[in-house]
Parts: sequence; C-alpha cells; structure tokens
Amino acid sequence: MNAFYGLAKWKQWTIAILMQLVLLAIIILSTGLYLKFPLSLVGIIFIVPLMQFLGTPFNRLVGIFDYVSPMLLIFTPYKDRIDLHNGTTFDYLMVLRKYKMGAPIRSKILEYYIEGLLEIINRLEKGQLASDKNISGTSYFFSDQTAERLGFTVIQPPFSERINLYLNFVDLILMYSIGQGRLAIPNMKNIKKATITPERLISNKLYLQNLHQYLKNRNRALVTT
Repeated sequence: MNAFYGLAKWKQWTIAILMQLVLLAIIILSTGLYLKFPLSLVGIIFIVPLMQFLGTPFNRLVGIFDYVSPMLLIFTPYKDRIDLHNGTTFDYLMVLRKYKMGAPIRSKILEYYIEGLLEIINRLEKGQLASDKNISGTSYFFSDQTAERLGFTVIQPPFSERINLYLNFVDLILMYSIGQGRLAIPNMKNIKKATITPERLISNKLYLQNLHQYLKNRNRALVTT
C-alpha cells in the first residue's frame, strides 16, 4: 500500500495542495522563461516528470487518477477503451522503497499489475466499468510473451501514445533504472501496446488469481528490513 494514503485526510489534502502550489510556481516560471527564450521549451522533458510527481496526490484525491492497485491506474474518459497506466515516480517512492532495486522491484511491480487486473475484473463483474470497452496499455515494461500469457494482444502503439512516452523520457529512465538496479536507458523501440477485451480478461480470472497468489507468496521474502 501507498503509505501516503494512510495519513489522516486533512494531512493528505494539506500536502497535496502544497505540492500543487509548488507545481504551479514551476509552471509559471517555466512559461515566463519560454516566452523570453523559446529554445528553453526543450526543458519540457524535465517539467513533465515534476508535474507527474508533484501532481499525483492531488490527482488521486480528486479522482482524476483512479488506482486499481498501488502501481496501476486507469483512465476511462474515452469512448472506445479503458487506458492502463503505470504508477508515477511518487508511487515508486512511496510504495516500492521497501524493495531492493532490480529483480525484486520488477517482481513486485508485476504483482501489483496482476492485482490491478483482478480489480478491473471485479469492477466489470459488478457493472462498475463499461463492458463494451477494450482495455489497453502502452509501455516498454512487458515483453510480448508476458502480455500474451495474460491474454493480451500486442500491437504497435499509435504515434500520439509514443509522443506521450517520449515526453516522459526522464521518468522512464528513472523507473527503468530502478527496475534494472543500475543506471539504464530503455530502448524506446520496444514500446508496445497491449489490448484485451473485457470478456477475454474475465475468462482469464482463475489464471490471474493463481499467478497473483504465487507472486505474492514469492515477494514476501523480498522485503528489505
């Protein structure tokens, strides 16, 4: 669990609003800098990660970020799909700090991904999510084989989704390095999109439950003291 959301609500809101104010100040300052020096726009690759980190608590509290597990969230405003998104660097800091970098963190992230898919199945079965929208996510994290074992179909992502990942390149380097246990740069050519129908996801429920329990048992021994 994310320890931040175990705080009293007033503390969560106070911290979230303060982080939003810092973010607003950064945006105002960077906008003023851009108006004077247009070439400074390249600095957006550093602004976007700050926006993600500083904005996470507020976005979650107001419901913009809908978490289905501590490291997986969904966006549902689209007519044709439910978008899966990895947790932000704020989530990495608050959720994964108990685990060693490298394979232990990768294993825990996978556990949280499976936990999130099971929560999506739960919401589908209760009618809390639309059953006529495909579920998809774009990332470099999963291999084709892993996605296909989970029932997903792997396709090439559209250009707009690639651009979004490029804008988050600094974040990706940080999170990829944590997962590798060393400074590492992800191969952006490996970006892929995985998609699945609600019916196919629900049909995979038993497999996902067994996999989640296996990962949960294995990862208990990975917590650092």
